[in-house]
Amino acid sequence: MYTNRVLLILLALGLVVATLVTGVATAQEPAGIEPDAVLAIMGTTFTYQGRLVDDGNPASGTYDFQFSLFDASVAGSQIGSTVAGDDVAVNEGLFTADLDFGASVFDGQARWLEIEVKRDADGSYTTLSPRVALTPSPHALALPGLWTQQNATSPNLIGGYPGNVMGAGVTGGVIAGGGWNVRPNRVYDIYGAIGGGANNEAGLNGSGGRGYATIAGGWDNTASDYGASVAGGRSNTASGYVSSVSGGWNGHASGYASTVGGGYYNLSAAAYATIAGGGPWNTGSPSTTNNIVYDDYGTIGGGGGNVVGINDGDATNQEFSTVAGGRNNTVSGELASIGGGANNEASGWLATVSGGNLNEAGGSQATIAGGWNNEADGSQAAVGGGRNNLAAASYATIGGGGPSDGGNSSTTNNRVYDDYGTIGGGGGNVVGLDDGDSTNQDFSTVAGGRNNAATDKHASVGGGDSNVASGYRSTISGGHINKASDGYTTVGGGSDNTAGGYVSTVGGGYHNNASGYSGAVGGGYDNAAGGDYATIGGGKTNFATGDYATVGGGLGNSATTRAATVAGGWGNEATAYHTSIGGGLDNAASGAYSTVSGGTLNIASNGSATVPGGVLNTAAGAASFAAGRRAKANHDGAFVWADSTDADYSSTAADTFNVRAANGVMVAANSNSNGLQVINSGADAVSIYAQNTGSGKDDATLRADNTATSGGVTAYLTNNSNYATVHAYNSSNGEVLYLQNGGDSAGGGGGDFIKAVNEAASDTQFRVTTTGEVRSDIGFNTPAADFAEMLPAVDGLEPGDVLAIAPDGRLLRTTEAYQSTVLGVYSTRPGFVGGMSMEGEVVGKIPLAVVGVVPVKASAEGGAIQPGDLLAASSTPGHAMKAVPDAPQGTIIGKALESLAGEIGVIQMLVMLQ
Repeated sequence: MYTNRVLLILLALGLVVATLVTGVATAQEPAGIEPDAVLAIMGTTFTYQGRLVDDGNPASGTYDFQFSLFDASVAGSQIGSTVAGDDVAVNEGLFTADLDFGASVFDGQARWLEIEVKRDADGSYTTLSPRVALTPSPHALALPGLWTQQNATSPNLIGGYPGNVMGAGVTGGVIAGGGWNVRPNRVYDIYGAIGGGANNEAGLNGSGGRGYATIAGGWDNTASDYGASVAGGRSNTASGYVSSVSGGWNGHASGYASTVGGGYYNLSAAAYATIAGGGPWNTGSPSTTNNIVYDDYGTIGGGGGNVVGINDGDATNQEFSTVAGGRNNTVSGELASIGGGANNEASGWLATVSGGNLNEAGGSQATIAGGWNNEADGSQAAVGGGRNNLAAASYATIGGGGPSDGGNSSTTNNRVYDDYGTIGGGGGNVVGLDDGDSTNQDFSTVAGGRNNAATDKHASVGGGDSNVASGYRSTISGGHINKASDGYTTVGGGSDNTAGGYVSTVGGGYHNNASGYSGAVGGGYDNAAGGDYATIGGGKTNFATGDYATVGGGLGNSATTRAATVAGGWGNEATAYHTSIGGGLDNAASGAYSTVSGGTLNIASNGSATVPGGVLNTAAGAASFAAGRRAKANHDGAFVWADSTDADYSSTAADTFNVRAANGVMVAANSNSNGLQVINSGADAVSIYAQNTGSGKDDATLRADNTATSGGVTAYLTNNSNYATVHAYNSSNGEVLYLQNGGDSAGGGGGDFIKAVNEAASDTQFRVTTTGEVRSDIGFNTPAADFAEMLPAVDGLEPGDVLAIAPDGRLLRTTEAYQSTVLGVYSTRPGFVGGMSMEGEVVGKIPLAVVGVVPVKASAEGGAIQPGDLLAASSTPGHAMKAVPDAPQGTIIGKALESLAGEIGVIQMLVMLQ
């Protein structure tokens, strides 16, 4: 039997690490060992030497061994496979075995060796106890170029130059490589890592608490705060908490979670600040022309000499600002940004400069797209581009442009002084007033041009040169030296025009003036509309000085009083209320409502007087009319027309029609046209109006004769409306329509009085013949229900009475039941009446219903009446009753169509005398 006590001595353990991960460092070298002197690469086999005792005595002979690795001293799991050692020589108890469990079984965790042994001739193995703990040998701690520094928490790995430094108290530190004799790499805080390079430092020497810093490589780099990292480059410093520098030279990320992507001499000095790259715009002075972020969340994309934030000791008051690139740009406002360019500044909250040079966005949310030396100082102000533009008010906008005089850019630039003002472009334009109040001339606009100004609320200038819109909501479209100086005034263009009256307008031209309220000058030269609502269309030196006065054009015309009008011509004067001159030369309308249509040297000098034209005519009477040559209407209401005779022709009295016509007056027309045609296109007017005080047909107000003997028509009337073609009205008691033909008293020899045909005129619908006979193609329709005959009657009868014939032949009420002299019923509303005379009123007669349906007075004397009952006279005067079936012949007057409700009443009856 073997003893259970075996002395095992581990003489040497050789391990080969096949793969090293970048960043893993080795521990400091053991004293007296020079790692760089180790040249051979050791394998995974190690030599195990032990002493075997058999039955209390040192064993000798040949034995078979089996070796196994476990992860615990008792039980646990086997690691790797079992290594067999057959025919091992044992001499005086000592034996040696070469063991190889492979590279993967030794990963730094503790291992125990279990040994089984048997004599060469035995059939089974004996397991020795206890298991043997494997302890490290010096080679296991210092492989070629990499060694481990053990501690209770996490070993440090050191590689590269053996002089690389792992600071005191460091755990989990890694120096993967790099370093040299005068520039070793150094890790001073826990879990720091340096991938390579030289003279790099992770952590803060002597302070502690700056662990997890990382430097991937490069030269002279420092990651000195917690979680800080430098990817590479030269002389970069990540001194902020979890800050990072990706590369470049002399980059410094000193803020919390700040970043420098690369470039040269960049400083990211605030929390979450970022500089992607770039560097000093003057490499001779890198410390004053480098990129710097002073406030939290600031960003610089690149370029040189750019600054985000203010170095005022407070990194929170200009946060989230950005410079994308360019040179020497400064963002000092919170959330402000500059896209690029040079020497730009965004100092307002959310201000933006896209590019250009020397631009400044100083207002909150102000914007400058580009250009040179532009300023957007107002809140939400914007400058699109150009040069030397100034948007000094809130919501002010300048699209572009610049100074109108390049040598005097400070006073000839585009300027917006009031809120919501706009300048589209051009040069030297001004919107608003520089009076310190940006709210009193807001919403004004200059679209472009040169030296234009819009200086009141909502004023606008479209373009041109030296125009001034100084009135409230005034407008100048363009032109030169125009002025719109009152509220809602407008100048369309031209030169030296002035719209000075409230709501006045000058369309264009030169030196025109609309100074009256709502006055207007369309154009021309030197015209003046001085009256309220006065209008001049154009021409030269015309004057409309009266309210509502109008001059259409021409030369030297004047409309000097209220609503006076001169359409055109030369030297015409309309000098009284509502006067009118159509044109011509030297005409005068001096009477109220007077008119001169044209001609020359004509005068309408009284109220409502008219001269239609001609020469030397005078309408001097009120409502007078003078036309032709030298016509003189000197009396009120006089109409004077004079022919070409060169002599005065004057009226002789008021309200007369005077015509001087040497060859008479006539209306001539050829055989194929209308002799006289009157057309009125109005909706509610009369085309022809004739008035007369004569009586009888010979003095008729309107008479028309046709002398044709065959086929002639005296009057032919057509109508396209939904109203009657002829509407005849007589306000007295005469006939509305009186028809007379050429027939004799017997009704013969004349044509029809009325003939009605359809549209095709081929089918007669209705006729009244010369004898008075009435014919209808359809028949006669009426809402009345019976046919009656006019018969003599006594007085006092009523419609609906049952009637009998008296001995004198007159009608009277029945008075007894089944009265044999009964004739019928007094018709209430007959549809047809016979026995009527053609002229005069019918006296002593009433209509007796002989056929049809008629209302009748009835009683219940003969019993209740139901529809279908035969009716006869009752004893109640003038009333019918239900007849017995065998009523005497000649006493039945009709058949009931309704029931009788009550003792007496009125019901409908069908007349059927029998």
